[in-house]
Amino acid sequence: MEPTGEAEQYATEIRHVLDCVTWTPSIEDLVCRALGRHALRKGPIAAAATRATVNGSTIFYTSTRVAPARARWALAYAFAVWALEHDGFSSEDATRLRSRLAAEFLLPSDAARRVFPRASPSAVASRLVMPVAASYLREAELLRVPTCLVALGRDGLYARTRGDDDGRLPVSLDALRLLASQRSIGVTRTKTEDGGTIIRLASLPSRRALVRQDPCPCRASCRADRSG
Repeated sequence: MEPTGEAEQYATEIRHVLDCVTWTPSIEDLVCRALGRHALRKGPIAAAATRATVNGSTIFYTSTRVAPARARWALAYAFAVWALEHDGFSSEDATRLRSRLAAEFLLPSDAARRVFPRASPSAVASRLVMPVAASYLREAELLRVPTCLVALGRDGLYARTRGDDDGRLPVSLDALRLLASQRSIGVTRTKTEDGGTIIRLASLPSRRALVRQDPCPCRASCRADRSG
């Protein structure tokens, strides 16, 4: 199973265990139902969110010094890391799934499939208080829109690609950086809150749509000739 589907299945199992099947819990709800209300605290910490053990209890702290959207993403990521460790996932599997699981906690797949055809990723990010980049990548995962985030992290420039089933986006980080920095035909660029760039490729017609199309560019006159 590919990572997005695996993360969706695992998050669904967690919601079943926490008795959150009939409603869509927020990331804050999930943390509190898993560990108790005492497990979620806020404060002026340097990191957007962090996990600590206090008197034998797991506590998640979110920062009041960063934007709420960033703090919520960091909380979802930290909770995803904790859940994967708690359930015994290997280090390799945890690394592969943690970002996708965090996205699943913030915006579950079933809800996202209903939302994205009607609303833009920017609008969804604003409504749900999540980073713009996370919303664009979530849309790309589910609707298979070739999308890449190019951003500067603590360890330098990095890229996160989603929805690129046909390999239309470059693999090279240098090529992606160039694509993010200049205008290109068929490419839209969106700046994120922290200075990153979202690259999206124009959608190509689906195979089914191409089959339905009349192959003749002068179809109207051709139909008239055939009918005559």
